Amino acid sequence: MSKLKIYAVAGRPVLHSLSPRIFNSWFRALKMNAVYTRLAAEGAEDAVRTARAMKLAGINVTSPFKEEILRYLDGADTHAAKIGAVNCVVRQGTQMGGHNTDFRGAVGALIQSGHDPRGKKIAILGAGGAARAAAYGLLRRRAARVTFLNRTEGRARDAARAFGCDFAPIGRARGVIRESDILISCVSSRALPLDAYLRNGKPVVLRADYKDSPPVAGRSRRANPSIGGREWLIEQAIPAFRHFTGRTLPGRFGKTARAMDLSARSAEKPPIALVGFMGSGKTETGRVLAKKLGWDLVDTDAEIEKRAGMSISEIFAKRGEPFFRDMERSLIAEFVPSAKKNIFSLGGGAVLDKGTRALLTRHCRVIWLWTSLETSLARIDLASRPVLSAAGGAKAIERAYQARFRACARTSDLILSTDGASPEQTAERIRYEVDQAFED
Repeated sequence: MSKLKIYAVAGRPVLHSLSPRIFNSWFRALKMNAVYTRLAAEGAEDAVRTARAMKLAGINVTSPFKEEILRYLDGADTHAAKIGAVNCVVRQGTQMGGHNTDFRGAVGALIQSGHDPRGKKIAILGAGGAARAAAYGLLRRRAARVTFLNRTEGRARDAARAFGCDFAPIGRARGVIRESDILISCVSSRALPLDAYLRNGKPVVLRADYKDSPPVAGRSRRANPSIGGREWLIEQAIPAFRHFTGRTLPGRFGKTARAMDLSARSAEKPPIALVGFMGSGKTETGRVLAKKLGWDLVDTDAEIEKRAGMSISEIFAKRGEPFFRDMERSLIAEFVPSAKKNIFSLGGGAVLDKGTRALLTRHCRVIWLWTSLETSLARIDLASRPVLSAAGGAKAIERAYQARFRACARTSDLILSTDGASPEQTAERIRYEVDQAFED
């Protein structure tokens, strides 16, 4: 069997991203030994450093890292270099190269929705990575006019100069937009509500951010044709898949993705399961996070010790690992399906069980606290870890690490590196991601 390839979307925040649902559906349909998750990072440098250390096969890049990430890569293709932004990174050996598929996504979303930008006048709100990619794609499609509008006029001027198009101060936005056939919004509707800038039936509105709902409020939403950010997301994912895998998706896969129910699995904050190798900080992070959220912590190892009346080491010595694993499976099956406001700190080997993985992915948001093998070994007392003590040597420990690495990759909704991070810092990052992804 081929080696598992792991991909992720990196950003801050990123737990809300729908990309894993799209890519994983394609991997399953093509029977590929690959999985796609999310990577939370503090910045572009952190995202690249973690992706390199984990040897991820590739990452998509979302806000706010698209421009900054260029300086941390080993190179970029012509499109990414001209746009000055990257949304797709592919690892080849030790090298990580940047690509941009956002420009294809913006144009593709318009064409798929029956609004070919060729010969049209287009206004773009924003001047960041997504806006620059859109302008690049539209000009390649021979739009009649492209005008940048941005609160920081200097950024709009710089973007216009880079692509040889127009810019205008935000104070002139109403007039520019009303004269345009298409408006592409690359800013949040909360930052700049659009109603005041629109007139009945024109322009067509394409949003980059699919979290914005409704796309255009009130009367303007009904009057102005609107293309959701999910169209853009899907259209940029198709060429990204080709960069990642070297395979061209059959045309029906785009249609299948557009027909998918991409709604969130839960309208309120779901239970959180912390997984990872020994020494990743699951227990301490869980305690801090439970306190921050006001939730209850379930430490499965501690619960097993309580029920068995002996330590984990004693359970292994007296009853054996199969007995322990049966208790672990039973406890998770008992607690997880009915959990509400719970944090689960799971033993490192829990995710090796297929049934447990299925329960976790169905009922929880699974956070993978990743550490390098070297960091894990430096943090743990091998004598207190019966699986590692019995494994007999560094090679066996490394095999255990790799098996759990793959299982965590198949289970996780989000990766957080805890190398160099305290439980307090890790818990705060998790809380931020959860708060941004869910409102309850």
